[in-house]
Amino acid sequence: MPESALICRVPEAESYIGHHRQRFDPPARRNVPAHVTVLYPFMEPSQIDDGVLSLLRGVADSVPCFDYRLRELRRFPSSLYLAPDPGDSFAALTNGVHRMFPDYPPFSGKFDVVVPHVTIAHGDEPQLCEIEVELRIALPGAGVRARCEEMVLIENTTGIWQPLQTFALGGKK
Repeated sequence: MPESALICRVPEAESYIGHHRQRFDPPARRNVPAHVTVLYPFMEPSQIDDGVLSLLRGVADSVPCFDYRLRELRRFPSSLYLAPDPGDSFAALTNGVHRMFPDYPPFSGKFDVVVPHVTIAHGDEPQLCEIEVELRIALPGAGVRARCEEMVLIENTTGIWQPLQTFALGGKK
C-alpha cells in the first residue's frame, strides 16, 4: 500500500551507523537514510496536494534550524537508537504536523510519548549488546554533531522510499 512519512535526515551519523542499519534496520534497505522520524505514517501519497504541502511548509517554517548531538545510545524493547540532544525541536516538528493533521497521529497513536531517535538496529538482546559495545568505542566522546535544516516528505509507492518534497526549517532558503 502506498505510504508517506516526514523525517529529518541525519547524514552526519551514517559513517558510524550506516553498516548496522543496512543489516539490522529494514527501512535502510528500502532507501531510508539515517533520520529522526517527524511523523509516520502520514497520508497516502495520492492525497498529498498543494494545500497539504503548503501546511507542511508552514510547520517547517515555524521551527528554526537547530544544532544537536547524538551522544547517548538508548534502547526500546527490541531496538537500539541514538537520542538527539536536545530533542525539543524534533518534538516541535512532530507536534506541529500533528496539530495540522490530527487524523495522522505519530506511529498511529501506539505510544503515549513520542521519543525522538535515530534507529540503529532491531534485534535480540545479544545482537543489540554487540552493536552497542562497538558503537561506544566508535562514537566520538562528545557525540556526533549534527544540524537540522530541513524536514523531508518521503513516499513509498513501489517498496522503495523516495523523497517527495523538502521543507526548509525556519525560513531557510
